Amino acid sequence: FNAVHEQTNAAGSLFVHGQGAGSLPTASAIVSDLMAVGRGEIRNNTGYCTTLPLARIQDSMEARSCYYVRMMVEDSPGVLRDIAGCMADEGINMSHVIQRIAEEDPKHKTLPLVIMTHETSAQAMHNALERISAMHLHKDAIISFRVY
Repeated sequence: FNAVHEQTNAAGSLFVHGQGAGSLPTASAIVSDLMAVGRGEIRNNTGYCTTLPLARIQDSMEARSCYYVRMMVEDSPGVLRDIAGCMADEGINMSHVIQRIAEEDPKHKTLPLVIMTHETSAQAMHNALERISAMHLHKDAIISFRVY
């Protein structure tokens, strides 16, 4: 339970108590607020303004961040150049590139290639990875993560 005690001039001593922050009261308040937002009702319990401005939701493809990219590539001359070209064409700058020694497989000489990029847009990264895939420069699924 939570309680508030207030001493007033006209009404004297006031004491108000009720259910406080707990699993059911808190969940009830949150669900009530979410339902009001979903119905488009104007709920103002901040006490600071009469109407809240609408937020501009950024398109996810406009979001900018650095990226971690890992792919298995053929161990042959020109592969790194072609991958770097796909990224450069989208304005993506690489900050780190790690290329490991080829795995010992007589049929397929592949190696892991790890790239860390400078900050870029999700759209640019998406476009570059699509071009890399279309050129069949990788031998397995490309792993790509935003770095926050």
